[in-house]
Amino acid sequence: MAYELKDGQGSLFKNKYHQQGDKSPDYRGTALYKGERIKISAWIKEGKIGKFMSLSIQPDKDFGQDIKHDPLPDSEPPF
Repeated sequence: MAYELKDGQGSLFKNKYHQQGDKSPDYRGTALYKGERIKISAWIKEGKIGKFMSLSIQPDKDFGQDIKHDPLPDSEPPF
């Protein structure tokens, strides 16, 4: 059974292209919000009270086009 996004939900996956010290996100993924697919990027950062995730959320205008990115898995996540 293929993993299907439900409205108001999404998934983040470790970015396999991230290199220590570069500006690419530590995690990337997608979500579905009000029927529209969005891209989510997350960076792990250190703050005054500990580690936290900084997020970037953008419309997925490239959805359906052949571009290089981390693909979503065809099956449900293993957790």
